Amino acid sequence: MSTARLGLNITMVLDLGGIRRDRPGGATPPDRSGAGLLYEQVVDYVEKLISERGLAPGDLLPSYAELAELTGVSLITVRRALEELERAGKVRRHQGLGTFLARPRILTEPARAGSLLETLAQSGKAQAVESLATKVLRMRRGLPAPDIAQALRIPADGQVWQLRRQRLIDGHPAVVETSIIPVALAPGLDQLVSDLDGSLYDLLNRQFGLDDAYEEQYLEVIMPALEERRLLSIPPRTYAVRIRGLSLDGRARVREYQPVIHRLRLSASS
Repeated sequence: MSTARLGLNITMVLDLGGIRRDRPGGATPPDRSGAGLLYEQVVDYVEKLISERGLAPGDLLPSYAELAELTGVSLITVRRALEELERAGKVRRHQGLGTFLARPRILTEPARAGSLLETLAQSGKAQAVESLATKVLRMRRGLPAPDIAQALRIPADGQVWQLRRQRLIDGHPAVVETSIIPVALAPGLDQLVSDLDGSLYDLLNRQFGLDDAYEEQYLEVIMPALEERRLLSIPPRTYAVRIRGLSLDGRARVREYQPVIHRLRLSASS
């Protein structure tokens, strides 16, 4: 049986039309005799460079070779510094194109998100919700896209479950969520499809001992794709909120990668 490689409809914004190259002047190069590791000094240098040049999200940063020349360090050190900046969400690296200043991320408080009803209760909206229904759209097994494998901290050939669900609040489509879960952590999850119309958090904890100890999320306002518009019953040129997050269990294993798309009552101007 052939194995599908699973990907996600994640939008990667490359604002190529707004590229601005180097300007005269710049931050002070790292001091080899100073305190701190060299790559940390390069991180500081790049951050000062961004500030001094007034770079905006989507702007192109100097190349690896240019940064190495500007800072007087090796390409390996520059690569390590940019990896740290990318991990912090400050830059995006694209092979063959270069390194770009990333769009700001809005981080939620690292905490247990829990079920949707619990989230609504914490936000004070539960009183207005009379019913919450969940429809399982698809459940399949396959290989993750490379970026998803990296986020889940599993090998490229590590199997994952892809669970896609639609959530309805008081009978109205409100949320579309996709959960990517390592098969190694939840074997036999596909045998529990009939139980997936409730809290996935509780199911993973109850059946596989995967508690939800920590979660990191960030959100962005997007223009949803055709399938999301259909599932959320929203017209074209209507914005939605996408929340992407990682859930870790008590043993610091990434148990789930989940992009969630919510309706947003805000229309784009024509």
